[in-house]
Amino acid sequence: MKHLLTTTAITLLTALPLQAESHAGADMTSGASVSVDDRNLSVSSLMQAKVYMPENYTMDTDEITAVPRVWDAIGTVEQVLVDENDEVAMLVVAPSDDVEAGAERVAIDAAELDLMTVRGDETQIVAVYTGGMDGFADAVAFEEASVDDMGLKPAGEATDLSEDLAATAEDIGNATAEAADDFGDATADAADAVGEAAGDAARATEEAASDMAAATEEAASDLARDIGIDPATLTAEDLDGATVYEPSGDSVGEISEIVVAQDGEIDTVVIDVGGFLGIGEKPVALSFDELEITQGQGLAELRVEIDHSQDELEAMETWNG
Repeated sequence: MKHLLTTTAITLLTALPLQAESHAGADMTSGASVSVDDRNLSVSSLMQAKVYMPENYTMDTDEITAVPRVWDAIGTVEQVLVDENDEVAMLVVAPSDDVEAGAERVAIDAAELDLMTVRGDETQIVAVYTGGMDGFADAVAFEEASVDDMGLKPAGEATDLSEDLAATAEDIGNATAEAADDFGDATADAADAVGEAAGDAARATEEAASDMAAATEEAASDLARDIGIDPATLTAEDLDGATVYEPSGDSVGEISEIVVAQDGEIDTVVIDVGGFLGIGEKPVALSFDELEITQGQGLAELRVEIDHSQDELEAMETWNG
């Protein structure tokens, strides 16, 4: 414990069993989770988790219904630190006022803490410190400036991959803007070269064509919405990959998975929402009854509509199969 923040400690921390998983674009806690054996715990559930130090600790389970009254609360978790492999290296703990400790914030080796789920009136996570009171009293003070020097970072920080994606997206945006400017300049030069009479005729033709296209699109849309589809005739293959539209008419995603009940009827559909260039899409599940399915334009495709907006879908629970 006394040498936790030394160079030697870095080597000892490379095999710890806790692993944090970061999501690009997430904040420091809400989008990250920590793997503990076969469990996934959100970093937000660890923040402000109480730390206990029981006597004669012999628990062989990771779940309890209530914290035993004989357990002494010695502090709360304030920060979760991970190494370059996103494995949890240590927890930063604020000791309780009545507990003797080496500093206001101390760094505790994750190997000396058991994370337990308390399933009482409200499910919560608590940490059990196994290093003894002497070890806690001798725990080294946590210094924010030392995190980078040790090659650690707070769990949930954006990874290099997310930063690269953001940079790539910015490059694409800049290139698109430049191309649009070049195209606009070329179009302007061409228009200047055309005679006044030819320009008037071209504009009149363009307006007429635009009006006709708009009328045709509106009529086709009305026809498509009037042609209903019998759900009993649909198959999973018909729906797979279909674009899904929200009430405003904007696309919110596409169907990526269809769950079929034991009787062969379609029960649930999974829609991939959000993301960028196919990365970061969130799968959410809707009942098949929530879909309004009509024949698309040209009678060659299906149009799937729902009563949920994209914001409502993104707020739903992630589908895990």
